[in-house]
Amino acid sequence: MMADYFARRTVGALALGAILACGGIASAEPAHGIAMYGTPALPPDFDHLPYANPDAPKGGRLVTGETGSFDSLNPHILKGSVPWQLRFLAYESLMGRSWDEPFSLYGLLAETIETGPNREWVEFTLRDEARFSDGSPVTVEDVMWSYETLGTEGHPRYRG
Repeated sequence: MMADYFARRTVGALALGAILACGGIASAEPAHGIAMYGTPALPPDFDHLPYANPDAPKGGRLVTGETGSFDSLNPHILKGSVPWQLRFLAYESLMGRSWDEPFSLYGLLAETIETGPNREWVEFTLRDEARFSDGSPVTVEDVMWSYETLGTEGHPRYRG
C-alpha cells in the first residue's frame, strides 16, 4: 500500500481531493499513477518511494520560521500575504510527485486516475480512507466544491 509519505495528512482544514470528472466516457483503464511519457516507474502496490526510509522515526515536532508577517491563512487568495509553507501543510491533493520522476504523479487522496485517449478529460477515484482532519470522509461533493470555488472565486492561477 502507500507509505507514510502518502498516508492521509490530518494537518489543516481544506482537502482538495475526490472524484473529478471532466466529461466523456472512460476508454482507458484506471491506473495508480500517471506519467507524461509511458507509464509510472513504481508498481501499483509500492509501499514507499525509493528515496524514502520506511523505517524512519515517526512523530516529533516541526518548527518553522516565517520571514515578515502574514494576514491570512488562506493560500488561495489574490490579495494578502500567506505563510509560505501553508500550501504544503494545510491540505492534501489528489496526486503527488515522486521527486525522482519529474513527470509522474501518484495517487494521494485519489486511489486511481483515468484519462481520455488524448488526455482531454480526467477522472479520479477517491480512496475510502481519505479523511479531513476531524476524521470525516472526503466526498465527491467536497472536491467539486473546492474545484468550483477556486475556479470562480480563487486566485487567477486557479481559474484556468
